[in-house]
Amino acid sequence: MIRIKKCVAPVSYFPPIHYFAVWLLADTFFFEAHENYQKGSFRNRCVVVTSQGATTLSIPLLQGKNEQQPISEVLITDPKIWQKQHWATLQTAYGSAPYWEYYAPKIEKLIKSETDNFFSLAQQSCFLCADLLHPNLKKKSQNTTEFIVADKNNTTSTNCFYFEPLMKLKTLKQLDAPQYAQVFSDRNSFTPYASILDLLLCHGNRSLEILYQYAETFKSEK
Repeated sequence: MIRIKKCVAPVSYFPPIHYFAVWLLADTFFFEAHENYQKGSFRNRCVVVTSQGATTLSIPLLQGKNEQQPISEVLITDPKIWQKQHWATLQTAYGSAPYWEYYAPKIEKLIKSETDNFFSLAQQSCFLCADLLHPNLKKKSQNTTEFIVADKNNTTSTNCFYFEPLMKLKTLKQLDAPQYAQVFSDRNSFTPYASILDLLLCHGNRSLEILYQYAETFKSEK
């Protein structure tokens, strides 16, 4: 398994599994706290797997479409509406998942929290999942103190690996992804770019073992 000295990644709302695979590989994992918001990525959305297949949940942002706005200043809008929708979708999608009853209370508490700051909510979703996976993940993370410009030769073997290029759905679909049993595997094809919630709710304590398999797909030449 490769080792990543330092990884810098945008905050993301219940990020895809590959996000945590890189976090697992990194000696130090930095949340980019000084970038400007960028639309069209996984920052404010996540993919869950329902009976209809991959479904995207998005957090509506106030002035979030302004890409010149510092990520730390982006605010959430219409909380009651999206919170109700997200929670109802998760209940329908994962109510029968093996670990739903164990993790659901913590997930519900986070989704229905009163914070209106997007960075804070997204980072807390990352920390919640990190704690459920392994306590050391959160311990080796921190915020950047200034904006970090990605190396043009951005690979896992460089001094600093920047996760931003992998935040697009089109890119994630091209990555290798070991398959695991999902709730509706009997009727849908495997969704490799699902939120880490999908893995946790389906496999619980075994999630870390599967995450290591995802980590193995990152080669030093990438």
